[in-house]
Amino acid sequence: MTELKALWDAEVAEFEGGYYRWAIGLANTILDKWAEEYPYMYSNRADSYANLGDFDLAIKDLETAAKLPYMKEFKHSMENPDIGEFIYTEDEINTIANLYNNLCWYLAITNQPDRALPYCEEAVELFPSIVILDSRAVVYAMLGKTEEAISDFEQVFALAEDDPFGFYTDLVDERKLWATALQNGEDPFTPEVLEILKQETIDPDAYPDPELLEDFSGQHFTKILEQDGFVLVDSGVNDSGVEYKFYGLVAGECMIRVVLFDPDQEFTQAKMILNGCSDEQYLAELRWFVKFLLWEDPRADADCVYLGQWRGWELTMLPKLMTGEVQATDEFKLRDVKFVAEHELDQEGNNWITLYGYK
Repeated sequence: MTELKALWDAEVAEFEGGYYRWAIGLANTILDKWAEEYPYMYSNRADSYANLGDFDLAIKDLETAAKLPYMKEFKHSMENPDIGEFIYTEDEINTIANLYNNLCWYLAITNQPDRALPYCEEAVELFPSIVILDSRAVVYAMLGKTEEAISDFEQVFALAEDDPFGFYTDLVDERKLWATALQNGEDPFTPEVLEILKQETIDPDAYPDPELLEDFSGQHFTKILEQDGFVLVDSGVNDSGVEYKFYGLVAGECMIRVVLFDPDQEFTQAKMILNGCSDEQYLAELRWFVKFLLWEDPRADADCVYLGQWRGWELTMLPKLMTGEVQATDEFKLRDVKFVAEHELDQEGNNWITLYGYK
């Protein structure tokens, strides 16, 4: 697996899990190295910003992507199909259409329809889907182009009738009210409606911005464990006189244990113990543990290069963990947290993996 693919897959996984700040950090790492070649990652990062409600940064990223040489080559090829210099798949065309559409939509809901319209037109020309036609209809309406807006809405209604799953039922019901308002000479896109559309674009279940978290004590992390389904198994004082809390979680055959030391203070050590997990579960849980300990300072903006470093360590360390080749001295440091991994094969041949985090 190449470094780019590892980072890319990780960014997608973090985005899909609602960890948008972490997705942004990984996108930063990718764009630092491959910005000119991959406009799609600007689009990915823009989607993360939008889900967090930062539409200015989302728009900036998408406009940057739209001006890259790759996009100019794409547009030239679309306008001159006989040249045959570049051949694009349907997925690539749809991806670029959605990039233009997101730019159209984010500009629309931030009340910038004049800037939005050219991108709406680009998107519709490439892929006139329900969502893309809907975006242009809204922009047309905001610009006073009532006939064009109603025409686009009618195309949306017609396409939605062929949707066997009814995904767009709620959307169509709302748009029919807008179309009726336009036919009656009314403007349905009041500041209040635009604010609602912005809030609908933001993910309400996004993992909270770390800057909004005020409690970085062990009590905060015990709360996270409990919210994620862990059960308090044991607590007390170890032989060194340090208080601890021992949490457990069972996911299928995968046994997950997390121990916090000094849990009611600014804790200095934690460990995760895994047993009986699939390769995918090992990866997912170890990744979660690293995020868990670093959450108080994920540094998810331009200086978040350490997430890329973690990916590099993960690619070399985890195969060694899975085969038992890891050494006691293998460690990795991110910010002020040192991670040490251990592997043990018990008498029954079960894999035991422990990852320590020291602050």
